[in-house]
Amino acid sequence: MKLTKKLLITTSLAAAAIFTGCNKDFLNKGIPQDQLTINTFYQTAEELQMVTSYLYGQPWFDYNWPFSYQISEVQSANAVTYTWNQNATAFLNFATPANSSDTKYGWSSLFNVVAHCNTTIINVTEKTPETLAAAKMTALGEAHFIRAMAYFQLVQIFGPVPIIEDNNKIAADPNVKTNIVKDVYRFIITDLNNAVRLLPLTNTKGHVNRWGAKGLLSKVYLTNAGINGNREQASLDSARKYALDVAANSGYALAQNYSDIFLSKNNNALPEQMFGLQWSVDAGSPYGNNDQRQTQIEGDAAIDDVGGGGWGGFRVSADLAKLFSDSDLRRKATFMRAGDIYPELITANNPNGYAMTDTSALFIKKYVIGGPLANGGANIRPQFGNIPTYLLRLSDVYLVLAEATLGSAASTADAEALLYFNKVRTRAGLPTVSTLNFQTIFNERRLELAGENQFWFDIKRWHDWDAAGATAFVKGQHRNMASFFPDRGTYYETTQPDQGQLTIVTGISPQSWTLGYPAADLTSNPNLSQPPVPYY
Repeated sequence: MKLTKKLLITTSLAAAAIFTGCNKDFLNKGIPQDQLTINTFYQTAEELQMVTSYLYGQPWFDYNWPFSYQISEVQSANAVTYTWNQNATAFLNFATPANSSDTKYGWSSLFNVVAHCNTTIINVTEKTPETLAAAKMTALGEAHFIRAMAYFQLVQIFGPVPIIEDNNKIAADPNVKTNIVKDVYRFIITDLNNAVRLLPLTNTKGHVNRWGAKGLLSKVYLTNAGINGNREQASLDSARKYALDVAANSGYALAQNYSDIFLSKNNNALPEQMFGLQWSVDAGSPYGNNDQRQTQIEGDAAIDDVGGGGWGGFRVSADLAKLFSDSDLRRKATFMRAGDIYPELITANNPNGYAMTDTSALFIKKYVIGGPLANGGANIRPQFGNIPTYLLRLSDVYLVLAEATLGSAASTADAEALLYFNKVRTRAGLPTVSTLNFQTIFNERRLELAGENQFWFDIKRWHDWDAAGATAFVKGQHRNMASFFPDRGTYYETTQPDQGQLTIVTGISPQSWTLGYPAADLTSNPNLSQPPVPYY
């Protein structure tokens, strides 16, 4: 499916044309390109689904890689880089410059998502007939949800940001000011309430439904609870309410095996996936519909056998490696250490799978899916992977429930929080616990979601209500590359062994917890540097 009609006026904050190309594996129907015009489109349920399908992929491209990985996995010290990749090293060192190209592309990509959603909301509202009421509601619900997700990333990364609902107005006057953080969260919550109201309980494969909106709403409320420097109980109660509703009533379930979540044969098929970005391996798909993660993060070109990999030079940090116990079943699905064998990573040269032998570093496994032979003949090639970028899974919501229930208390033995928290533990092969405290939940979230662009946001959420505690945690991290020697059975840091954190992290400051706005945008719109204003 391809959509080629430009439907959006570009701006300095969201520069891109909507629908420059779309190819989605989970939506295989299309219409002739010569039928596409703004005034005659949005007239059938199929056309509405085409419109919303685009929102799951290409607008997110520059956020998906490398920006989101560097802001969350590298800056949080789940991953490190050992190569020429100075852009990633800057994130690790809290020294990202204002002219960072990665920051620029991440910022532009997220506002690109916002712009596409804005146009979808306006055009579907104005042009779709009421005879398509159900399809119209679904399309609007998806656009509200995805816009909320984009703003949730923006406000956590940058702090105050401009709230934009109509890009035509911004094109006429692009010198907008940022809006206060509290109002950005209000806007996100309003969008998600609209999504809950509009979305069906079930939706097309790969598309978000009402339960996904409730799951994200729980997470947004949990984060919103701490933005004023303490944990506000009303928001915690809302986070618990929505998370418990999803846990108890959605019909979603954890995948039986943790590793199954990251196998391409299960693409959009597991009842744990609540929202994920969608990518294509179709050889005819335009650039921007593809997922580069495997090509960048795999540790050995022999893993995929399609022409190289590991371009980003990423490895697992000592800090993350040392948190995993040997009995944790998630470890092998998260990173490779010497002695591991992966039967699913089949190539012509490795018909029995890939055997990890390198003792100099730990290779990343999560989102490394192999080549065509490992994926049923799928057209896997450099820079093309075919599983979703998970931005919300059921286990995430279970752990939100636990954290919201704990709130500001020192510990909790709440039966419902323990029930769902221990479901996550049990799947990981770990013993259940009888009480919960903040560090227990924090560590479990890191282990469960490592490599999924979540951990920096967990640290940031902690910092919102306990700046001293979160800062001390970051300063105490082992932000070095790890290695593993099977005969010794333990992890080692490849530099500064057993000497603690790298000294550069001691320079973390209150300004380190949000990224600066891209230098080019500050130049073109000086109002970004003005104090944020309320949004009405």
